[in-house]
Amino acid sequence: MLWWCFFIFLLSLFQTCFLSSPSSSPQLCHPEERYALLQLKQKHYHVHPYPNYDPDYSWFYPSSKYRSLKSWKSNTDCCYWEGIICDGTTGHVVGLELSDSSLNGSIYSNSSLFHLRHLQMLNLSWNAFDYFTPSGFDRLSRLRHLNLSGNSFSGPIPSQISQLTDLFSLDLSFNNFVGQIPSEISRLTKLVFLDLSSERTTITSEGYFTEMYEYQQLEIPNFGGFVQNLSSLKELHLDRVNLSGPKNRDWCHQLSSALPNLHVLSLSDCALTGPLDASISSLRFLSELYLGSNQGLFSIVPSSLVNLTSLTVFSIWGCDFYGDFPSNVFLQPWVTHIDLSDNLLLSVHLPEFLQINNTLQYLCADGTDLQGKLPSSVGNLKSLKILRFSGCNLFGLIPPSLANLTHLTALDLSFNNLSGQIPSIFKESFSNLEVLRLGKNLLQGHIHSYLFFLPSLRILDLFLNRFSGVITEPIHNISSSFSSPRVFDFDLGGNYLKGEELMRPISKIKGTFKSLELSFNDFFNASGDYFFNAQIHDLGMRVCNLSKFPNFLRNQKELTSLDLSSNRIDGAIPKWIWKLQNLSSLDLSNNSFTGLELPLPTNHSFNIISLHLGSNMIHDSLPIASCSPQTFNQSNSDQFVSPILGNLTSLFSKAALYFSI
Repeated sequence: MLWWCFFIFLLSLFQTCFLSSPSSSPQLCHPEERYALLQLKQKHYHVHPYPNYDPDYSWFYPSSKYRSLKSWKSNTDCCYWEGIICDGTTGHVVGLELSDSSLNGSIYSNSSLFHLRHLQMLNLSWNAFDYFTPSGFDRLSRLRHLNLSGNSFSGPIPSQISQLTDLFSLDLSFNNFVGQIPSEISRLTKLVFLDLSSERTTITSEGYFTEMYEYQQLEIPNFGGFVQNLSSLKELHLDRVNLSGPKNRDWCHQLSSALPNLHVLSLSDCALTGPLDASISSLRFLSELYLGSNQGLFSIVPSSLVNLTSLTVFSIWGCDFYGDFPSNVFLQPWVTHIDLSDNLLLSVHLPEFLQINNTLQYLCADGTDLQGKLPSSVGNLKSLKILRFSGCNLFGLIPPSLANLTHLTALDLSFNNLSGQIPSIFKESFSNLEVLRLGKNLLQGHIHSYLFFLPSLRILDLFLNRFSGVITEPIHNISSSFSSPRVFDFDLGGNYLKGEELMRPISKIKGTFKSLELSFNDFFNASGDYFFNAQIHDLGMRVCNLSKFPNFLRNQKELTSLDLSSNRIDGAIPKWIWKLQNLSSLDLSNNSFTGLELPLPTNHSFNIISLHLGSNMIHDSLPIASCSPQTFNQSNSDQFVSPILGNLTSLFSKAALYFSI
């Protein structure tokens, strides 16, 4: 979107340079244009642009703070209003920058918007418009840049868009358009930027994250004909547009011959069927190439990629490529991001990084055939922020040279055959590390507790290794390692860890555990009387050789899911567990419980949806024919009253529940 941003910058600069303050000069704003803008505000401006806005999914929306139109007042100069750009000489409104402005409704042919005949730039992105008339925009003949992305427009894309023949950029992405993209768009021969996608990719601490607005059923049956007249294009985004038609098998050659000036190409999840071939190298200006999730690209990766000397981003995840990946691509001078993940038949041979590389920031080869040892020369990639080699058949030791990667935010070496101990490099070198995944390897020895207290750590995955103990660091080192409370996700299950050793440092962590998985470790003779600084949402402690109900759970007021199955806990289930009012899922199966501690608490609202008590020693006969897992509701609650179990269903949420005994 660089071209769009650059144009807005120029228009804003123009306004800044030629408009003085409103108090020191006569009004430039034309009265009829001010009136048209006020009409636009009156009809379409509301508090929230997204009628179904959910704060829990705020990451999906471009911003959580909406543009205010409070400056739009009838007695002021509209050239100084928020989001308005005027020509500094004529005073005509030439730009509307109204993204995230709490606008909604339908734009009909009589809309006051179409009275702004001098508009060159119109940005209504990320509002909640649901319709626009095809016959209106042809009156905005001066438009150079049109952005309607992130709204709720539906139906086919109007072919009348092609009447805006002076458009430089067109963005209709993230809407609900369906059907064939009109071939008439190919008449917009001045286009430099075109985005019709319904998917966008951002980079998180764990790598690329794909956000899909809705499944956009757009298609281009004749890709060659569509692009043949768009030779000025520098950016083309068609993510999730169906390009599977038989005429598109030669898509790579069609594109490379028609768009010689292309800088950015994004065709992720387009159902491409033809190969990525050597013709791609003729796009000598190409800097970003996104082809992820095109399973039909069952071909080799052409070695001619090394001729793309301007390449900065190369993403081909999930495309079923096979053969040898050209290793010289890793050595391209400007490349910052490489994602080869989920190509199971792709053989990747890392070159020796003999020189320090300060450009590569993202390197991902998850689910490829990397094999061999992780070369120590990876330590020369000193700008790396994300390194992901999960499921790559790696073996050998974790190289100490990783200590040079001080900018790492995510390291994923899980699902390999790495052996030896976790090197001590993590104690000093990784102040920015948020994600560490080493699970499902052959690592052994002791875990040093400083790993739990890395200053930026959120996710720690060490499951299914051969760790035999935890070495606790001195208290003063631990307490100085964490700053503000954070949300954690730890998986330490499937090792040979001792309960007391493990709980001693973990109980000192401040913040919230979204998930804490400790299953398949040894808590034999562990006291269970720990004071936890953190609150836990989801706790797994199955097959931990527990003989007592963990008493520290009393203070876990935010606990929602608890699994203590397949242990040796006996006696009555303590009644204080039911006072954890957020608890919705409880699995106590395969223990030696003999009943419930009675009387059950009253005057509490309960949220239990799933309760597993099967395979215990609860021998009291319930007045039902079967004790197999069943679904019940409050209407038959009188069937579950007994001297040992009390009135079980009084503990349940009114929602559907799963109950086994």
